[in-house]
Amino acid sequence: MAHDKTTDALGTPADHDGQKEMAASEPAGGSVRDRASGTHSPHDWDERARQCERDATMYPDEVVEALIDAAEAWKNAGNFTRAEATIRRVLAEHSGDDAVELAWPMLIEVWLAAGKDEQARDELARLSASRPSVAASTFTAELLEAHGDYETALEWAERAVIGWAGSMAGAVERMSRDPGPFAVMMSGVGIRAGLRASLGYEPDELDRLTSRARDAFAQQLDALAASHARSGPKEVRGLFWPRGALEEVARRWPTLVPAEVVESGRYWTDLEAQYTAVAAEARTTRVTIVPADPDALAALALEEKLPVEDNDLRWRHREAQRARKLAISWPPPRNGPCWCGSARKYKKCCGNPAIR
Repeated sequence: MAHDKTTDALGTPADHDGQKEMAASEPAGGSVRDRASGTHSPHDWDERARQCERDATMYPDEVVEALIDAAEAWKNAGNFTRAEATIRRVLAEHSGDDAVELAWPMLIEVWLAAGKDEQARDELARLSASRPSVAASTFTAELLEAHGDYETALEWAERAVIGWAGSMAGAVERMSRDPGPFAVMMSGVGIRAGLRASLGYEPDELDRLTSRARDAFAQQLDALAASHARSGPKEVRGLFWPRGALEEVARRWPTLVPAEVVESGRYWTDLEAQYTAVAAEARTTRVTIVPADPDALAALALEEKLPVEDNDLRWRHREAQRARKLAISWPPPRNGPCWCGSARKYKKCCGNPAIR
């Protein structure tokens, strides 16, 4: 790992593109939409839902995300009718938006939370017939697992795996070749292995590859923690892709940002959790994060005749961005612009505890 003497980074510079943070922050089980709703009263969730609906009007570029958040808040408030209406609005008015794929599983979750299993099954059948994405299939598997329907959850997890790799044999080949944390957490193979274990199935080759990948990643995290424990006070500098750049990077350099990361919709949520946790460590003296610029990185790679995947190249890009005074101190001011680049206030975007 290349860094200067004042920098103790979160793993390698590649990790600062969100790869390590994404994997480390992903919950081990349960619904990805389960965000500790028990810590808020129905009134809190009601207010949260109304704020999200106002945000949908104020920020048209993020209307789908805001409305899905509003639907989740209405669900947590116990207002299932309002939650359903909000999701159906998304499905009816914004069918061309990529984020809509998560609205349908959210509707199923609303029906399950309301105890209306028949409606949930009907929506599940409609979703199945719509050729859902890997992200939607994984989300559906997680919510079914959270509701105890392991057999159906496993069917959806395997649908996600096949969508990711083309076939189960293809998944085994991909996990043999590239068994990184992204593959485990974002492709469905991780939840599939857990569900098969819960159902008492003998591990197959894909399960064994998934287990080895998890163990290897856990060892990397343990080694990183041990290295940090031996060091003194640290300054942490991170590099991230701002909103508007993530999708572009996934298209230009899928080795830096796989499509599964974009589909999950959790990139900035997980980075928020990771940097908040690091900033809270006793030895951390300062955390600064820097937005990466795809064009500037490409120009630097061309100038130095190096691939954009080169860790040292991205480290130099980060420092060049810092020299342009683009670094953001953590935590950002609550009333200032959100660090993710959404143009919303931090307290109404990534800094809102209700959406983490």
